[in-house]
Amino acid sequence: MKSYDILHGPQGGSIASAAFLTKSWCCGGALAYQYLLVPLAVWATSWSGYFFPRPPALDDTLWQLMFGMLGMGGLRTYEKLKGVAGVH
Repeated sequence: MKSYDILHGPQGGSIASAAFLTKSWCCGGALAYQYLLVPLAVWATSWSGYFFPRPPALDDTLWQLMFGMLGMGGLRTYEKLKGVAGVH
């Protein structure tokens, strides 16, 4: 059985796990930008008295990608629990 590390993904070195991990970190970074960094930057610049244009916002495509990845991850977990993972 493969071990799993939250920072490095499934241990085994497959390209699929590296691609999933890359998409996960990109999605997490985009969510942090959208809901943490942009509001804090707008608040800080308005509080300081300087006018800066609002940074560009991300659209709903980010949520579609995130929920799609969560769904695929949930289905993969279900397959592993039922013992049919890798059987085609």
